[in-house]
Amino acid sequence: MFSDIDTNNLPNSWLMTISDSAEIKVCQGEESVEYTPDQFRSWYQRFGQMWHGNREEGKEEEYMKVHELHLEDGEMSVRLEMKLQIGVDEKAKVHDWNMIIGAKQNSDKTWSVSKIEVLCPVDLKDIMKENYEVYRDVVGATFDLYVNDNKQWYTATDFGKHFKKHGETVELWSCHEKITDIEDLPKTFFVQDKYWKATMIGYLIKAKMDSTPSEDTEFELRMQMRPPVEPPTKGDIFGSDWRFYIKWDKMDQFYYIYKANFACPKFLKPETGTYRSFKNHKGIRGSVK
Repeated sequence: MFSDIDTNNLPNSWLMTISDSAEIKVCQGEESVEYTPDQFRSWYQRFGQMWHGNREEGKEEEYMKVHELHLEDGEMSVRLEMKLQIGVDEKAKVHDWNMIIGAKQNSDKTWSVSKIEVLCPVDLKDIMKENYEVYRDVVGATFDLYVNDNKQWYTATDFGKHFKKHGETVELWSCHEKITDIEDLPKTFFVQDKYWKATMIGYLIKAKMDSTPSEDTEFELRMQMRPPVEPPTKGDIFGSDWRFYIKWDKMDQFYYIYKANFACPKFLKPETGTYRSFKNHKGIRGSVK
């Protein structure tokens, strides 16, 4: 049941075996909250987006173990133990996640999950804060994957679908203009045809986020590009500040992006922070307005 592994190292095919009448509880800090099967699947999708098995080189130990607790008369229960890290840092702290999963055998000898209880790690006091602290890196790394897979950067903004709440739209602004069609993005991003061609090379995570997270907050990534012309002042960088507005969803335990603002590209003074280069630099082009 738990042998398949998706891109984030967590099994997912077992979700299809959850009974419509399954009893499900998920920890929210010290509180245990009831979930419907659909609510749990949504939570688990976001859980797998933020958490992964240990990736640190030389420490790729088996991160998931299944212990049988009960098996009798067509019923079984197991404890699923997972050693997981949050975010993209290979040296992030490892937390112990546990799930108690019960199943019943159907008349056709298949099994359906009838009960799930998610137990939070005892050393994890604030799920929202943990997500908040690594969120910028996860967003940046996801965009990086899309840049590597697309020849033109503006199609890579499709990465945002991974952070958008199902059924909702993200308000998008570029160079002070509201965008309703993603194809219009390059037309607004490069102004006066002055910077018709540039190359995205990396991004900067600027100052640390607030130590106390808010349920409705924002953050900024500075996208750096290879300058199309010589900078007016030595040391200046050519780039664009991308500001994302996010809101915490308590049931999914995940921050969703509800608004994004792409500033016009220009020469900027260097700032301190954590810089990350894109793995493969792709050309980006603006269209004539």
